[in-house]
This record gives sequence, C-alpha cells and structure tokens, in this order.
Amino acid sequence: MINKFLALTICSVISFCGYAENLKTIKTSKPGTLSTKISEKKLAKVTDLSISGPINKEDVAYLRSVLKKHKIINTLNLKSAVGLDEIMDGGFAGCSSIYAIILPSTVKSIGQSAFEDCNELNTLLIPNEVTVIGNNAFKRCGKLTNLNYPKELKKIGKNAFQECSNIYKIELTKVDTIESEAFKGCGNLINLSLPDNVKFIGKNCFEGCSSLTDAAIPYGIEKIEDNCFWNCTKLKNVSIPGSVKEIGSNAFWGCSSIESLKIPSSVTTIGSGSFTNCEKLSTIVIPSSVKTVGETAFFQCKKLAFITLSEGVETIEKGAFEYCESLSNISLPSSVKSLGAHAFEGCTELKSIILPAGIKEIRPYTFQDCLSLTSINIPDGVTRIDSCAFLDCKDLSKVTLPPTIVWIGYRAFSNCKDLTDINIPARIRTISQESFYLCGIKKITIPEGVKSIGNRAFALSDLTSISIPGSVKKIGNNAFGDCTWLINVKVNEGVEVIGDSAFASCWLLRSIDVPSTIVKLGDGVLSKCSSLKNITVHANIPPTTQSFIDVNKNICTLTVPSKAINTYKTTEHWKEFSNMKGTGNNTKAAAPKKKK
Repeated sequence: MINKFLALTICSVISFCGYAENLKTIKTSKPGTLSTKISEKKLAKVTDLSISGPINKEDVAYLRSVLKKHKIINTLNLKSAVGLDEIMDGGFAGCSSIYAIILPSTVKSIGQSAFEDCNELNTLLIPNEVTVIGNNAFKRCGKLTNLNYPKELKKIGKNAFQECSNIYKIELTKVDTIESEAFKGCGNLINLSLPDNVKFIGKNCFEGCSSLTDAAIPYGIEKIEDNCFWNCTKLKNVSIPGSVKEIGSNAFWGCSSIESLKIPSSVTTIGSGSFTNCEKLSTIVIPSSVKTVGETAFFQCKKLAFITLSEGVETIEKGAFEYCESLSNISLPSSVKSLGAHAFEGCTELKSIILPAGIKEIRPYTFQDCLSLTSINIPDGVTRIDSCAFLDCKDLSKVTLPPTIVWIGYRAFSNCKDLTDINIPARIRTISQESFYLCGIKKITIPEGVKSIGNRAFALSDLTSISIPGSVKKIGNNAFGDCTWLINVKVNEGVEVIGDSAFASCWLLRSIDVPSTIVKLGDGVLSKCSSLKNITVHANIPPTTQSFIDVNKNICTLTVPSKAINTYKTTEHWKEFSNMKGTGNNTKAAAPKKKK
C-alpha cells in the first residue's frame, strides 16, 4: 500500500497550487495512447496532471519530452495508472519543473537516472512493492524532502540519492545492498536506520553527510568500505559490529566529532586514512587481531592521548599516528616488526616510547618534531636510521645506538639541541649530510672506518674539539661550520680533501693540524676563524686553497715541513702568513730574494 500521509500531502499540494483551468485529469483506455488523449500544446498549459488507466514506457517518454520542453507541470499523480511495472532508465530525468509525484502502485523498480536532476522535486510517493532503486535514480534532486522508502526495497544503486541535500532521515526495512555513493552529499541527513539484513554498504556511501550524528552499522557487514563516512563532521556515535573484518581507507576521515570508538576483535586491517582528522577521538584500543595499522590511519587525531596496541600488531604504516599532538607515551608490542616513515611525526607531547626488538630500521621522519621526546633506546638489530628520523626533537638528550647500525641518514638528528653526547657505532662508513646539524653535541668520537663526513654534518653544534681519523677521505663542505665553541682540530694522516668552508666561522678555533695526505683544502675552509693561532700542515706540496679570509695572518703561525718552507713562502695564499716555520725546528723561512 501507498503511504497515506504522503498521498494526502501530495493531494494538498495539488489543491493548493492548482487553478481550475490548469488542473487536468486524463483517463486512458490503452497503453501508449497518452499523446492522442492530450496534445503537447494543451499539455503545455497544465500545471497539475492526474492520469488513470493503462500506460507504458512510450507514455512516460511523451510526458518527459513535454515536461523538459515546457517546464510547467508541477504535480503528477499516477496513483490510478496501471500496467507500468518500472520507471525506465532516464524516465523523468531533467524534468526540472516537477514538484510532487505519486507513482503507480504497479511499479516494482525505478531505473537508472529515472529522476536525476529533477531539481525542484520535493515530494515523492513510491509504492511499497518497489524492490530496486537504480543507479543515479534521484541524483541531484536537491529539494527532495518528503519521500517514503518502500517496505520491499532490497537494493539501492550507486549515487541513487547523491546530493539530495534535503533528505533528513533514512528508514530501511529489508534492504540488503546499498551501493557506492548512494547517499553522498546528503548534508541534512540526521537519522539513519539500517536493518540487520544489510550485507553491503558501498564506498563513499555516506560521504559528506555533515549532519549525521549516529551510525549503527548492521551485523553482517564484513568491511566498512573506503570513504564510507568521509567528512561526516557531526558523527559522534559509531557502533562497529563483530562481523567487521576490515575498516577501509578513509572510512571515517574527518569525522571530527567522534570522541571514543571500540574496534572489535574481528577486525584484522585498519586501512589508510581510516580515522584521519578525527580531532576529538581521545582513546583507542587496537586489538590483537589487527595485523596492520594503515598509512595515516590516525593522522591528526589531535586529542588522541591514549593508544593501546595489543600483542599481535605487526606493521604500523607511514604516518599512522602522525600529528597526534596529545599522545605522551606509547609502548609498542614485541610483535611489531615495521614502523613506517612519519609514523609518529609531530607527536609533540610524546615523552617516551619503547621500541621492540624486531624493528630493523627507523625510517625517514619517524619521530620528526617529537618536541618532548627526551630519550630513545634503539634496540640491537636496527641497521639504519634514515633521513630526518629525529629531526627537530629539541628535548632529546639521550640516544643509545646499537653496534648493528650501519647508516645514519640525512638530518637524522638535526636540531636536537639538547643532545650533547652520542656514540657513533663502529660499522658506520658515512656520516651523512646534516646528520648532527644544529645539535648540542659537545664531544664525539668518530670511529676508524668512517670514510666520509657529509656537508654540514656537525655544523652549528657545540663541539669543543674533534679528531678526524685517517680512514676519512673527504670532509664535506661546511661540515663543522659555525661550531663556535670549537677550539682544537686534529685531521689525521689519510684524509685527502677538506671541503669548502669546512671549519668556517669557528670563532674560537685556535689550532688545526692538517696531514701530509691532504691534496685539497676547499675555499674558505678556515674563513672567519679570527682566533686561529696555529696552523700545522704536513704536506710537502702546498694544498690548493683559498681558505684564509679573516684569519689574522700576522698573528697566526703556519708550521710546514722544513724542506717545503720556501715553497709555501712563494705559493699563493700561503705566502701571506708573516709567521712561518718548519717542523722540527724554530727556524723561520728566509725571505724570498728580490728580483734584480
């Protein structure tokens, strides 16, 4: 039976809106004959039309052509029409003047795009016998407010009610399938009642339903599909049943009103972005059934302060808890074998974290901007600390590195201002660019075996002295630049190249010892080292350089091999030193002979 309340509503609309001359009732005796009963010219003057008797798809096509062309009919009453078992695909699509429709009681299905873009449609009466509403059936019917959901309805197609922004409730009784984007953009939808027999809810189904406050997902659903409740900003109460095995990507993205949520033990996968920007979510327990916490799963959950990761979780993917600004402590279970890049980046209140023994790599940006992190123990077995892993961890004062480490990446500990001491494992071969840039390190031992020191590796640190082992072949550009507390530098035999500005602006630097193996001193190696008193160079051939800007060459003593002293005295840039002496004696170089 047809909903009596809606029927009365439509009848009221007709009697209120219609004038006598614009009301028309037509009775057909044979399907396909509507155009012979009333001409297009006469039909074009009718605002309220009622049809009884047999009709078919041909009659619907005729109605649509007139409605689209003349845009005058406001109400259409087909309650007494017979013989029509479906509203065909595109049946009334684009009929922008229509305000209210009663469909024939014989209709069993509504085809694809049947009422798409009927943007004035407000009231619709659908027979209870309808079992299928097709794809796009009511898409962009933005004023549709009064409609009934048929009792026998089993399937709602893709985009069926997309952007029906005036729908405020959904009450379904026998539906088992709701396809993708079915109610996407229904911005005024408040009440959602789904029956237990629903087995599938498609992707983006309720995306942008910004007024929806409650969602009880029926038992039987095995996956909450991707983007299902995307940006439902007022959604506060969500019930996830024990049948759910997977929470899809971005399923609850931007649901900024959710405060708490229980993930059942049936769930094995939490998809990427599934709870991104759930800004009020404060507590989450991830059960042991979950093996993977997806990429950015809890990204920018700003009030998430308590996270329980149960034993059984194996993988925390890229950015999973990035910018969870209220998180202060977390213990990772021993089952965790992989931490993705950015996993805890921007967790500004994180003070401590226990890393499990199964971790083999600290990936890029994993703990960047963890401003409150004070200490970290990297477990034995970790081989790599990648780029920017601890960048800007300004309170980090204690780091324990295991002997298994073979790589410390670009800016790995850059700007860790409270980090005053760190051990560099013996298996390290390269100290990467800016790896300890802007650190508070006061002393460090570079192990024999390191082959290169990258650009700005220790620049702007608090080192007071440094000894470079002979295994190092190249010291990068600005490697120790602006180390304003650096006083003594020893470069051991074996080092071949000291890069541009390697020790530039080390204002307190008083002495530097350069080995015989050196072949090049880069430009400005010692520029602005205004306190420099002693330079010792063991190379017989003066290294190529333009290194001595702002070095006081009248005060600083240059010590070189005795047999090479005259060569230095005549070599560009080296000859500028007033005080030059040979090694092993105090004899100063003889002044070069004047040319006659």
